[in-house]
Amino acid sequence: QSTGVSYTKLFDFTIQHLRQAGIIQFKHRELLPDAKICPLDLGSKERRLRNSDLAMTYQIVGGGLIISS
Repeated sequence: QSTGVSYTKLFDFTIQHLRQAGIIQFKHRELLPDAKICPLDLGSKERRLRNSDLAMTYQIVGGGLIISS
C-alpha cells in the first residue's frame, strides 16, 4: 500500500548528517574489539593444509550428515 510519500529524501538527508558528524564511524568502531595485532615474530612458518589437518572437520560433517538422515 503506497501513500505516495517518499522517505528517500528524509533518510538520505539524515544519513548524510550522521556521516558528517562522524556518528556512523564511531558506532562502527564501537563494535570492533580493542585487541592489537601482535608485533612479535613468533617464528611460525606457513605451510599448505593437508587432508590430515582437516580430518576432524570431515568427521564432524560426516557425523552430522549421518545424524540428520
